[in-house]
Amino acid sequence: MGHVVVVGAGCFGAWTAYRLALSGHTVTLLDAYGPGNSRASSGGETRVIRMGYGAQEIYTRWSWRSLELWKALSERAGEALFHETGVLWMAHEQDELTASTLATLERVGVPHERLSRGQLESRWPQIDSAAAGPESFETITWAIHEPLSGVLMARRAVNAVVREAVREGARYADAVVKPPAGTGGLTGGTNAQWRSHRAPCSIHFRTVAICSSVSVTPACGGGMRLARLAAEMRAKRRLFAGSPGTTIW
Repeated sequence: MGHVVVVGAGCFGAWTAYRLALSGHTVTLLDAYGPGNSRASSGGETRVIRMGYGAQEIYTRWSWRSLELWKALSERAGEALFHETGVLWMAHEQDELTASTLATLERVGVPHERLSRGQLESRWPQIDSAAAGPESFETITWAIHEPLSGVLMARRAVNAVVREAVREGARYADAVVKPPAGTGGLTGGTNAQWRSHRAPCSIHFRTVAICSSVSVTPACGGGMRLARLAAEMRAKRRLFAGSPGTTIW
């Protein structure tokens, strides 16, 4: 694959850069505002990591595998990035989503418990079972408890992935990507850190991976043009490839 430029250092971009570096590729990871920043979809202090996704088994399997990887990263980084708090799903009598979640968890082999209303009240007495209203606890009849799920420290975890990627040989830079205009190079902003001086620069690469949410593409300097490019790249597995040493835009 040669030199790969990964645009966006959120959860997807950080892990993409890390895995590519582990595979021996030359990797440059760029983000306009830094890893796990508040503008990113994966920014913020915490995220719930769960296995329940209704009948969408592929998400359950992805999440189950990702939990294993996050735990391994936490141990490697020496930081408490994941907290095993458990996740509790409370359901009404005819709750198709929770029922399909239960079936998926059983099929995949994810540890879980099916709890009755009485078990809920006994184990979590702090929940106000006397509250009134159509969406109150009064209408809850059963629940699913995922004991191994919990809370991921999102911002710290994404930063830890980037540090591991750099440790494996990837380069990281706070840099704005020049909006694609059909010609030219991938250009960093004045705060680009892979150069010894603070000035715009171009780098040549063989492959680029856009790992930036369409909702935050202006943070990468691209606006609607980058959004359109991202849409095109999604149709092409998020990768453009050219001959070695060529510039994509």
